[in-house]
Amino acid sequence: MLRADPEAGYSTETVVITALLVALAIGAVAVIASKVLTTANNINTGTDRRDGAAEAVHASAPAPAPVVSRP
Repeated sequence: MLRADPEAGYSTETVVITALLVALAIGAVAVIASKVLTTANNINTGTDRRDGAAEAVHASAPAPAPVVSRP
């Protein structure tokens, strides 16, 4: 059965192209997020225990004051 107005809805091609564009956008966001997270995780903040400089910084820092709880 044919519709009364052939322009009343989206064509199959429009739906397929929209779905492909959405899939490409999700893929692009995933790739960009992965690269950003990798770069962020590679930033040296001096708190990594694997390098000797971080231990020297921690060794020169004063010990924290003890916590005293009061009733």
